[in-house]
Amino acid sequence: MTELERTLEVLEAEHVGTSHQPDRFHPLSRARSREVRLHATRRRSIDKVFTERSEMAELRRPRSADTAPGPYERLRDSAPQGVATAWREADRLENGLRNFYRDLREDNRYTDAFKSETAWKRFEQDAPRIRAGREKVKNMLTDRIESWMRMSIPTPDGENLVSTDDTKILLQQNELTRVVRKVDRLVSNARGPMKPNPTQILKAEYESALRKGGPRGGATVRAVIDAADEYEIPVETIVADSRRERHQRLVDLAEDGHNMLQVLATTVTEPPFPHPRRAEISSFASRKASTAGVRGEAGPQDNPAATHEPEPDDEGGSVTIIGGRPSKQKSHIERDTINVKSGTKENSPKSSKGKKGGSKE
Repeated sequence: MTELERTLEVLEAEHVGTSHQPDRFHPLSRARSREVRLHATRRRSIDKVFTERSEMAELRRPRSADTAPGPYERLRDSAPQGVATAWREADRLENGLRNFYRDLREDNRYTDAFKSETAWKRFEQDAPRIRAGREKVKNMLTDRIESWMRMSIPTPDGENLVSTDDTKILLQQNELTRVVRKVDRLVSNARGPMKPNPTQILKAEYESALRKGGPRGGATVRAVIDAADEYEIPVETIVADSRRERHQRLVDLAEDGHNMLQVLATTVTEPPFPHPRRAEISSFASRKASTAGVRGEAGPQDNPAATHEPEPDDEGGSVTIIGGRPSKQKSHIERDTINVKSGTKENSPKSSKGKKGGSKE
């Protein structure tokens, strides 16, 4: 039998097997049909749930989740363990706040007023926690930087820059007095272009104390650091040449700490919606200004120095009202003076007398 004949037999057998349709009224056929329909319904429900969950996960995923960490993330993760943990927690809270803003803005079921109120309520709830977390990170970084810089200053073996021993403190005070007197004496007595400066003297004392070692050398090192602060001389100019590799690594850590402080955020992202209370105040002010404009009124801000027009009194004078109170009534002499200056001419007692005694036709 050839290959073609075998293929035709298989097709004919399949056609014969499917040509006999089962009785749809048979109990087994009805049960099987219900089972198939139920299975299909459950399958569609499961697929719908998984689809919704996938869409929600994709919506809430941070924007940088599918990309490699940037310089900010690498610098943050390189911080000491406690600092990095607190830093990541603060960033996690703010990322959740931003995702909440985005989800709320893209949701078309709510009005703008509801979105604004909800977003600012969430901001006022989470912002204090984010600020407190970043303030904690800042304080921890500041303490670490001070510690690294303190340990980066070379000292004799067994000695530190900070001592609580009374004997060492007394020895340090004596050394400080000696170093300051020596600097003042050498600077004041020196003549000519080769006059030494305090930096060179303190640097020589510091290097000598490192070579000397012991409690006396440690006291001199601490005294030189205090004298540099008193003369306002940077400590780096004194200790930089005496550092070794381990001291330089601590300096690098301190510089990284300063960089972390610079990139550490100091503000919290506000909602992309107007504040409800500010919007109400602005709307109220706009309505009030519009109403005044329709009536033709001018507020006091438009003309703060405005005064009322003079109103005539019973005797022909005028009363000027300033600030809502009438001014003192002018006498007839003042009224005549005002009328003469304004170019008007009125009869007064003096002018009538002059006419009687004076003019001739």
